[in-house]
Amino acid sequence: MTFIAHNPSRFFHQLGKIESEGSSAFLDAQQIYLRENKICGFVEIQVSNTTQVILLFAQGVLAGTYLLEDDNSKPLQLINLSTVWDGRPTPIRTVEFQPIVGRMVWLALESQISGRFEIAGSTEWGKQLENWKSEKFSGAIEAITEKAQSIFYIHEGSILDAEAFFYNGQEFTNTSSAYRQIQNLESLKIITHKSSPASQSQQCLMLRQGILYWGNGVLNRYQEMVGQKLIKMAQKDIEDITQPWGWNLFIENSTLRDEHFFSYVQTAAQAYRAIFMELGNQMGQVVGNALTFRILNETFEALSKDTRSPLELHRLIPAAFSE
Repeated sequence: MTFIAHNPSRFFHQLGKIESEGSSAFLDAQQIYLRENKICGFVEIQVSNTTQVILLFAQGVLAGTYLLEDDNSKPLQLINLSTVWDGRPTPIRTVEFQPIVGRMVWLALESQISGRFEIAGSTEWGKQLENWKSEKFSGAIEAITEKAQSIFYIHEGSILDAEAFFYNGQEFTNTSSAYRQIQNLESLKIITHKSSPASQSQQCLMLRQGILYWGNGVLNRYQEMVGQKLIKMAQKDIEDITQPWGWNLFIENSTLRDEHFFSYVQTAAQAYRAIFMELGNQMGQVVGNALTFRILNETFEALSKDTRSPLELHRLIPAAFSE
């Protein structure tokens, strides 16, 4: 396996609007545009062929600023931008994308690269997936060709279907099969990332997975008891809670989904708490507080210890949502 040369732009080099003579004033204007329109995306400053600075935005909120040197990234305080770029005219690119894409780019930027290699064809790709499974690998995976790119997350050897996207050079696919489209590509450049438990991106990921596993366990039990009609009522009530905040959290086909890009784990916990409070209130009115607590508690205890841990850390526990 050999590592192939990288493109000066780490992510989606075919995308975005480029200002070839970008200035500090232009950078400020792009930040204002993303912030005021609550857009997910990034502004990339091409400092040199091997050095870039990326300002990543989550629904208009600056999630982080990162210095990339030879594909390796590290956090950079925006106030210290002048230490790597003196403001002279340089290419500045602005890219917009869906929140799920932003979450995965964030994970890649906040993780440490643990490996780089090349894979040729679907057979090698299948063997590599089996290797990650047997190793119980955890971390983000980038798969890149000249035209396509994918980032997905593996937790203890298993791919998290909801934490993946595929970009084919024209559009993004954010489905559970996104990573499977990679196997049809040739000459894949692979970058593996070791997860960083202390990072905001990793904390948000693990909390998100915990709340979805628990929430969908609760919804399944509740629907068995009360039927689809009351689940639709819960869906409407949760929409009423999330819409004023702009949270992209919803129930679809009796399944709780999180397609928001939270840039702080505390903010995510606040949103999840509001949703579970509303769900617990409705359940209490319909089946009674005692049975509500039983459903919440049994589904919570059915989660693995690692899945419960981030929920407990933010007191997203059965006792908090039932009287």
